[in-house]
This record gives sequence, C-alpha cells and structure tokens, in this order.
Amino acid sequence: MPIVDRVLGSRPFSLADQRAFAALSGDFNPVHVDPVEARRTMFGGPIVHGIHSMLYALDRLVAAETAPQRSIAQLRASFRQAVSLDRPVVVRAASGDDPQRFELRIELDQQIVSTISGRWGTGEVASLEVVDAPISPRAPVNAPFETLAAASGSLPLHLERAAARELFPALSAQLHPAQLAELLATTRIVGMECPGLYSLYSGLELKASPTSATTLGWRVGKSDARVGVLSVAITGPTLSGSLATFVRPRPHAQAELKAIAELVRPEEFRGHHALVVGGSRGLGEVTAKCIAAGGGKTTITYASGAEDAERLASEIRAHGGRSACAKLDVLSTELDLSFLASEPPTHLYYFATPHISIDRNRSFSTEHFEQLSRYYVGGFVRLVEAVRALYDRELVVIFPSTVFLDEPPPGAMEYSLAKAAGEAACRLLEKTHPRLRAHSPRLPRMKTDQTVGLLPGNAAEPVAVMLELLRSMAASS
Repeated sequence: MPIVDRVLGSRPFSLADQRAFAALSGDFNPVHVDPVEARRTMFGGPIVHGIHSMLYALDRLVAAETAPQRSIAQLRASFRQAVSLDRPVVVRAASGDDPQRFELRIELDQQIVSTISGRWGTGEVASLEVVDAPISPRAPVNAPFETLAAASGSLPLHLERAAARELFPALSAQLHPAQLAELLATTRIVGMECPGLYSLYSGLELKASPTSATTLGWRVGKSDARVGVLSVAITGPTLSGSLATFVRPRPHAQAELKAIAELVRPEEFRGHHALVVGGSRGLGEVTAKCIAAGGGKTTITYASGAEDAERLASEIRAHGGRSACAKLDVLSTELDLSFLASEPPTHLYYFATPHISIDRNRSFSTEHFEQLSRYYVGGFVRLVEAVRALYDRELVVIFPSTVFLDEPPPGAMEYSLAKAAGEAACRLLEKTHPRLRAHSPRLPRMKTDQTVGLLPGNAAEPVAVMLELLRSMAASS
C-alpha cells in the first residue's frame, strides 16, 4: 500500500476565488458564490466547488513533478465533506512505484474531506477545439425530483485559457485543453443542470474513452427519491463515466403569518415591543410572526439577510401588524441602536448565531467554540448592556438555549459549552441590572435551515414550541 508522505500544497478558498472558478466553469450555483443565499442551506454559507478543490490538488501534483504532456486515463474522486470558505485545506500525495498512478487526499483540520486517485495516460488526445470564452451567468435549473430522474442533455465545452492559467497554472500547461474543459463541464452539469439549484456533487468516476463527440452529453441513470440520489452518466470527446450527486434539502419555509394568526388570540401580545435579533428567518421569523399576530410590535434585525427581513416585515404590515427591520451586527464593537430611538423595546429575543457545525467524528475545535462564544456570550452581553444603557426601564431578555445541555449528542461539545456560557451570562446580567429579567429556556431541536440534512431527522415544528414560550414570557411579565 502507498504511504501518504508528501504535502503538495495548502490554501484557503475565498469568495473571490469561488467567483473566479464559477466564471471559468459556468457553475454559478448560489451555494458556492452567494453568501446570502448560501446561509439558508445546510452548510450555513458558501462552500467550495468539489471540482475546484480537485483541480487545485491535481495542479499541485503536476507542479511537483516533471513530466511530459499529460492526459487522464482514469480518474476517481469522492467529495466526502463540504469545505467552507476561508478555511485552509492541505493536499497530500501518496508515494508509489508506478509514476503514472496517483493518489491524493484533501484534508481540513486533519480530517479527509476528499480523495482523488487515477492514472495518467500517454498525453495523446485527438485534436479538438473548445470555446475560448467565458460562460454567461444564469440561474440554475430548479425542477422536481421526478423530472430530474428522467433528464438528459449536452453541454458545449468551454475553456477560457487565460482564466484557466490563472487558477491552475501547472495543470493548464500540461493537461489537454479538451480534458480540462470536460472536467469543468461536469460541475456545470451538476450545479446548473441536474440536479441544479439544490445539488450536491459527491463524486465522479471517469476513464479515457475517445469518441467523435464535440460536446459533453449526459443523462440520468440510477435514481433514488428516498434519499435524493442521482447518478449521471456522461460521454464526452475524451472521457466517459458517471457523476454521483444528491438533491439536497430545500430551505425550510416557516409557516405563513395567516396560518399562525389562527392559533394566536388577537390581543394576547398587545403592549409588547419585541426586538427580535436575528429575526429574518428560522426561529426569529416564527417569533416575530407570533408576536405580530397577537397585537405586538416587532423590530426585526438582520446581519446580512436584508431582503428576508424586509419581506417578513412587509408580510406583517400587510396583515395589519406593526413591524420594522434594521441592520445589526452583534459582533460590532460599536452597536448602532438608533433605530430604537422612537420606542424602547419591552422584550429582547436573541437569535443571532453563526452556522452550527456538529460533527461526531471531529475532535474539539477551539476555533469553532470561540466563534460560537463571540455570538452567544460576547455579542449577547454587549447588546443587552447597550440597550439597558439607552433605557432605564423594565426589559425582558430571552436567550434561547438548547436541550443539548441535558443530553449532549456526539460532536456538539462546542455548541453546548457556548450555550451554557450564554445561560450563565443571563444569570449574571439579572444580578447586575435589577430591572432586567433574563430567561434561557432550553429549546428542543426544531425545523429550521440550521437543522436540515441529507436524511430526515426528528425535529419539532417551531410554531407550537415558540408560541408556548412566548405565552410563558407574557404571563411572567
């Protein structure tokens, strides 16, 4: 067996890197290039194209070796785990007796996120012209699974030579342009065509298979609606094989205000002015709708989802309620609360959070714990202190905690500890400010963007849980 003994390179991928690769490959799926849209996915933010990281690894392999013009005879890749932006990955190579064979792995925090293996060919590839021009951005296909399961098509091969040399200098110099264009086209198939908008590219298996084709043809072979699996067969001018994909969950849509209003007494939250921090989606969205349905006023804050927040406030106003929204970054050292000048809040609901990463195979991450603590302790305490400094009056603060503190699941240590520190902050804030009452109810796992996964899990409907919480808060006021 080969032994992994060489580090070929290490780098993070930035949003600018992702957008440059999208322009080269034609895969403009928002999960890779749009931070606002990507925050509503199971990943909580943009992730690196699997093919982007694979081509980077191959580029570093080629750069480390001196060899004549190359072609791909066989290639297999497995994209096991998504890679978030701005986190450095490490490319490692295995040594072996056959110089034509290669075995690579990409690691993040000492965990394998991708494996790549294959065999180089002789470099002899039939002459084929590819389009040396950028690909115009467009929206990905958004189709139901039954339509995708019978889908097929073909893509022209593009390779903007200058952009390819910028991103993958060594690989562009040695790999035949047609094969590089074919590899780039595979991510365009998955991210833009099939499955398209809600895709997840999990791997490929290709081999050299020269044909007379001038485009990359594709069709769905196997499919399984139970787990959202699609296997896409491809045939190109030089390569053929299959792409492994998943249809990932769509963002979880919370109940509409009209439906919530049927469960709420019209005046039960009258007199409440709720500052709902991080209220543009998820539990904050549900909380704002419940309070508005009960006659209360809401001020919804957002860090990046301006359109979501304004859409929610507009829905509340269209229903006859009172609502406003404002940008608020709880991590800022200088909080601008001027939007509260006209009316002080009676209640503060704190839903600000980064993406919650729970991985049972990962050892404790100090970095992840510190990130969570900046939201659940530093940002939380700083905001409460700032609101108290503006208004000398009664204030009810609700810091939603988690039942994970009662029965912590594997991989949730950072999240559980940060939430425990937030609970402690609530107790200390009450002692520091006599006119402040702080609550930290331990909520169950509920259906939100943060909890969706590839496989269904047990999660409660948020409306019933949050309505019960709001009523208990109102009763104690």
